[in-house]
Formats: sequence, structure tokens, C-alpha cells
Amino acid sequence: MAAGLLVRIGAARRAAGELEQARDAFAAAVEEARRTGDTATFVDAALGIGTDFGIGYADELEIRLLEEALTALAPTDVQRRAQVLARLARALHLASDPAAGSRSPTRLRTWPAGWTIRLCSEGSSSTT
Repeated sequence: MAAGLLVRIGAARRAAGELEQARDAFAAAVEEARRTGDTATFVDAALGIGTDFGIGYADELEIRLLEEALTALAPTDVQRRAQVLARLARALHLASDPAAGSRSPTRLRTWPAGWTIRLCSEGSSSTT
């Protein structure tokens, strides 16, 4: 099945409240888009897999897919990069428990084209 169709199925299932089936459809879309080299659909699926899922806890799959999506996007695709970075910042914020080890609140994450996110403790400022 085409990756784009799987993304649309995931979105429809999410809208219908079928969250587990939506996540499965987005995950299948990720695999199909990865297999066919369809970056745009991969990004759509990666953004979809974390929407409305995992509220209140870190979703490692979402984080991995968003990081992969960010590296796959062209540096000139600033709108899509901003979408992925915003979602990734949220996902990393949920994973920023100092007791969690590797994803501590002061860890720096750097991607191609000079994008950097610094996760800071409450009350601190962040820089990009």
C-alpha cells in the first residue's frame, strides 16, 4: 500500500478516536516511505505518529522518527523543519527527566544546517 494512503488512513483513524490503529497506520507509512525514499511522506508519517499519543511521557519511537525526519529534510525546507523541530522539542521536553540518563535537561542536540536545541531546566532560558 502506498505510504501517502497509509498516512491518510492514520489521520482518519486518529480523527475517529482509533488511536492504536492510527499509530499502526503511521508506523506502516514510515516503513513504506523509508523503503521508497519518499521523504515528504516520511515526514508526514513521523509527525503523525506522535500526535495525540504519549501525552505525559516520552515516546522514544516518536523521538527517533522525528530526528530521522529532520536529517532527511533539505536545509532549505524551513517550514517543514520548523514543524519537525517544534514536535521534537515537545517530545524531548517530555523526555527531559534528569533521572532518565541520556536525555537529561541540559543535553545539546545538533543537526545538519546548524539547528541546535538546548533543553533547559525550568526558569532557564534556551538558545537556538
